[in-house]
Amino acid sequence: MATKTYLRYKQKHVMGLIASPACNIAADSSGKFAASGALERVLVWNVRRGLLHASLAEDKSDAAVTCVAMGSDDDTVAAG
Repeated sequence: MATKTYLRYKQKHVMGLIASPACNIAADSSGKFAASGALERVLVWNVRRGLLHASLAEDKSDAAVTCVAMGSDDDTVAAG
């Protein structure tokens, strides 16, 4: 009787929260970057590479981010 062997899956890393369900997602005009609210933080993602570009948070606030917008210059992110 032959023994079956299977490849073992090993988790490399955990991404964590990438977007809150109560917040929208905004992209820049080129479609390269997207901003999403993630609880009390704003995460800016490089969409083409699938990598986190920046994590932004106010030091003294623990209020959840419910709305994000990208500026027309593609360098500005607003959150509320």
